[in-house]
Amino acid sequence: LLKNVDALDKTTRAVITLSKASKMDLETSALSLTNVMNQFNLGAAYSNRTINALAAGAKEGAAAIPLISDAILQFGTGARAFNVSLEESVGLVETFAAKGLKGAEAGTKLRNILTKMSAINALPKEAIEQFKERLKELSKIAGNSTAMVKVFGLENKEAGSILLNNIPMFDNLTKAVTGSSEAHIQAGINSSSFAEKLKNIKNSF
Repeated sequence: LLKNVDALDKTTRAVITLSKASKMDLETSALSLTNVMNQFNLGAAYSNRTINALAAGAKEGAAAIPLISDAILQFGTGARAFNVSLEESVGLVETFAAKGLKGAEAGTKLRNILTKMSAINALPKEAIEQFKERLKELSKIAGNSTAMVKVFGLENKEAGSILLNNIPMFDNLTKAVTGSSEAHIQAGINSSSFAEKLKNIKNSF
């Protein structure tokens, strides 16, 4: 970023917007944004898409932005390799957060089950290329304990069950963060609120 003024400007503006939207300090906002972008190898042009996905995920789900970032740090690179989008990854993190698994712990479990899923050779071509199709195919074994252990391994069976038994939740969360403008909306609301408070303070003096 330091070698490209335009890229630095776009990312800096996105960090400031995320900070206003989430009320996090600038350092935490910058780390949350750049950590996620790096995992998906996203350039500065995707900084607004990223902050909006993060802000929408935090609004719709149970994991705050730093916890989403911590989780994605653990499995983001693998997610990108397995054709799992940024928005789907946020949806996965928030699905696990709803079941009490957050941050790096959730990310590690997601990395493990995605790795197991990518190793299945019997899936149809479209299921290999599209993550939602992969889930649809695997949901057929959700109630079969023996098959779950065979696919995910005993140590990852519970995490696999969380995912396969909550596909509608995952779908809804993914839709909620896709094409969102939540970071900009919240930043505007919080900026207006701050300006109004400042005005009231001045008036009181």
